[in-house]
Amino acid sequence: MGRSLSTEDARQIVDNIGGFFRILAEWERIDRGK
Repeated sequence: MGRSLSTEDARQIVDNIGGFFRILAEWERIDRGK
């Protein structure tokens, strides 16, 4: 990465990762319910 991340960039990345893991957890829950 050539440039440093701003605080806002870092916050958005964390939000995206958090959302991704929420989706994975939801899929896992649905799979167990089958």
